[in-house]
Amino acid sequence: MRLQNKVALITGGGSGIGAATARMMASEGAKVAVAGIPDDGVLSVASEISAKGQPAIGIPTDVSDPGQVESAIEKTANPIGPLDILVPKGGI
Repeated sequence: MRLQNKVALITGGGSGIGAATARMMASEGAKVAVAGIPDDGVLSVASEISAKGQPAIGIPTDVSDPGQVESAIEKTANPIGPLDILVPKGGI
């Protein structure tokens, strides 16, 4: 597993390319924080990854708000470790 024990934060992870990226990184061994909106999509993707035995958390985050982005980074570090990889897929 190429990303074993790495911690990745993926914004826009609740659907589309962001969700696919989160799943792929988890399959390669990364601990994944899935951030973005809608909340239910983010939480669903994180739950799906966790159900397969890989550490994952969902963090509802509006990436247009710098305070929420900073909070997502902090919430990633607390339960799963300091950030190694950032994948900015959120946005319009």
